[in-house]
This record gives sequence, C-alpha cells and structure tokens, in this order.
Amino acid sequence: MTLLASGRSTVQRQRAEFVGGYDCAVPAQTVTPLMRATRDQSAGALLQHLLMSGPTGRKTLARETGLSTTTVTKLTTMMTESGLLTDEEPLDNGTVARAGAGRPERPLTFSAGTRAVLGVHVRENATTVTAYDLRQRPLATARAAHRGRSASAVLRGAARLTQHLIDVRLGRLAPSPQVLGVGLSVGGTVDFERGTLIESPQLGWHDVDLAGPFADFDVPVLIDSSVRALAVRQLWDADDPVGKTTVTIFVAGVVAAALIVDRRLLRGPGASAGDIRHLPVRDGLGLRCWCGRTDCLGVTASNRALYDHAVARGLLDPSVRWQSRVGEGYVDTPALAALRRRRAGWLGEAIATTIELVDPDTTVIFGYLGTDDDVRNCLSIIDARCAATLDGRQGRVLHRDSPASIWDAASAALVLDDFLCRPTRYDRSLLT
Repeated sequence: MTLLASGRSTVQRQRAEFVGGYDCAVPAQTVTPLMRATRDQSAGALLQHLLMSGPTGRKTLARETGLSTTTVTKLTTMMTESGLLTDEEPLDNGTVARAGAGRPERPLTFSAGTRAVLGVHVRENATTVTAYDLRQRPLATARAAHRGRSASAVLRGAARLTQHLIDVRLGRLAPSPQVLGVGLSVGGTVDFERGTLIESPQLGWHDVDLAGPFADFDVPVLIDSSVRALAVRQLWDADDPVGKTTVTIFVAGVVAAALIVDRRLLRGPGASAGDIRHLPVRDGLGLRCWCGRTDCLGVTASNRALYDHAVARGLLDPSVRWQSRVGEGYVDTPALAALRRRRAGWLGEAIATTIELVDPDTTVIFGYLGTDDDVRNCLSIIDARCAATLDGRQGRVLHRDSPASIWDAASAALVLDDFLCRPTRYDRSLLT
C-alpha cells in the first residue's frame, strides 16, 4: 500500500492537483472548472452536514442542505458505491428525523475505516503520526524520538515514520483504508503555498523546506503551522463547534494566533495573518524582541519568558517546569502569583485588541495560563475591555487545555477540511 511514486517528486505536482489536475475516469475535456466547482459545493455540503450532524436520511439531507432530492440521490449513490458512505439501519425511536409520515428514513453515515487522513506533528524532541477515519476516530499511531536537531534529518525521519505507519500499521487493518492525504504541522511561521518553514523559535529552524521529504508521496501533503492546524480542527469538532469567525490563541513556549473568517483559514500573502507576537506590552519585563523593540507580546507573555524571568530572579528552581501545576511541581509564592497575574493582564489586553479587530463569534485560548484564578483573571480582563469597546456584544471567549494528543488530530484536520470543501480532489468517483 505504498504511497511513493517515482518520477513525481515535486511540490508543484501536488499543488497542481489542487488546481484541478487529478487524472480521473472522465475525459479531462468534459470536466469544466464550473462543473467541478458545482460538484464540490454540493458534495461538500452533504459531507459537512454528515460530519457535524451525524447519520442523516437522504430526504432530511436535501431539506437541510437546500439541495434537490435528485442531486442528493445521485451524489449519495456515488458515495455509497465507492465505499465512502454507508446506510445504517433506521432507528424508529425519535433519534433519526423523519422526512414525513410513514417509515423512518434510512440514515447515511461515513463508512467505518474505509478512508483515512493522516496527521504528522513535528515537535521539539519527537515526531508523532496518527491516522484517523472520517469519523475522526484514531486508527493507528506511531512516534519516533529525534536523534538530533538537524532539520533535514528530522524531516526525513518524519517521512519514513509516516510511510511506515501507512505500509505496516494501516496495512494490517481489514479493510485497509484508502489514505486521502497527509497533514503536517510544526510550531512557527509556515508558508502554506510553498510548504516552507520561515522560522520556528521552538525548533530553532529558519528557512526550511518542509515539503521536500514528503514530495514523493502520491497523495496531497498539506503543511501549516501548529496553531493554524489547531484552528482548522475546531471547525469540524461536532461535539463543541465554534462559530463562523474564530480567533485561536495558543500560549506555550510562544504566543501564537490564527484567524478563521467565514469558516476559512486566513493565511495572508506573507503567511503572517493573525500574528500577534509583536503587539506591545505595557509595563512588561523589559525584554528585547528580535524585531528590535522592547516588550513585544511574544517575548514577554510566553511560558518560556516567564520561566526564564522567574529563574533569573530566584523565584523558581531551574529544575521545575513553569507549566507544572501549583502544589504539584512547586510551592506557590506571592511573587510567582504576582508574575502570573501580570501575564494574565498582558494576554487579556492583547487578546481583547484582537477581538476588537476581528469581532469573532468565538475566541479560544489554548495552553497553560497558570491556576484557575489566573485563567479567570485573563478572561475577566477581556470581558471588561470588550464590554466597553464592543458594548458587550463580543462572542464567546473560552480557555482549553492542549493535551499532546491534540496535535496529530489538528494536523489531520488540514486534510479533512480540504476534503470536505473540495471532495472531487480526493474522490475521483464524484466526477463521473
């Protein structure tokens, strides 16, 4: 089940496929760009509804998506024949909506394990890869520690690990799923179009070709920053959906942000849309930023910055992680609590500025902010500021932890999102 294809080794080949270049059973001259866009819109609406709402009957799909019954029937027939969707037994217990009087509808859902999207996350010390089916359930996972910090060595290892998971781990499953694509994320600033890492403070890398080691994979490989992948994942979280316009903030060794506008990720021409690292911090720690200014948010409010400051002032033992829970990893002191309160204020003001600019439905802050009181302090500052500037009309502002397992799922969401919006690029049967 290898995905390597000789003679097709450029990123340009993969990018061309997204512009409409997949070979398919239909003669190329018969599939116009308008036909493809129309099919993507209709099939995508069905798939998105099924993912977010669960098993749904055909008549209900037509009513809730606005598509004609004929279109729904044609598309769902294609998808069931290709094994993408399957019919479930009707449940006449009120859990499946009826289209009208008579027998309950036979609900459609994604077939279990027939398709897979892979998420690859390259972190500081290791690379992890996980395959998920289209119900977003993990199928197989693999991990490899980094033997060095060389970008080329780490990325070649990541490609080998991914190929091993496909050939060995997924190959043992019955049925063996069709891999739709691979999503790769790293911390830092990533140029999505070129598949390159501009810079990563976490990894210490600059101007790295992320796509090169994956260029021979015979499926699309989508590459972006970790925080943007995390933002995309939230779009397709059926258990806790976000709004159409969302701000995602990630606080760890860095402070990063991503913007979703009308359910589409905003990247910008220079790969820097949503970058809040250089927002000014009032009454900061006096730290110099690489941009030449003092007390930018990214070098002042990160967990790394607070750890270094606390250690330098003798407030924290160097052997203790800043992210350790108070009472578990260290004993809290008034000085440490005061430092965390200051950071909550810096973050609160910066996030409030971003909310005022974007006016999102939902703002989600991921990462370690300190104690529950520190989190509440940050959220209260945001709420008070926006109550004054937005007349209290701001959307939801939430804080969530970021467990290690979330990053592979976020990486895989890069492919899932593209598949749900442009399914003909991944399923050739939809063009017949």
